[in-house]
Amino acid sequence: MRGGYVFDVYAHCRDDAGGRPWAHTATSFNSAVAWAVQHDPEIRALIARSTPEPEVWPPP
Repeated sequence: MRGGYVFDVYAHCRDDAGGRPWAHTATSFNSAVAWAVQHDPEIRALIARSTPEPEVWPPP
């Protein structure tokens, strides 16, 4: 997609390399939300087996 927006879904945790595990990229906000809702159990499992996110959300 050239010159457009994409919406990334990531798990709020860190992988073994210290990065955020990106789970999905969508071309619209609604499709990103729908994907995240449909894959909630997998996202929660990924968070449970990963290192906690060191950055507080929402920021103070």
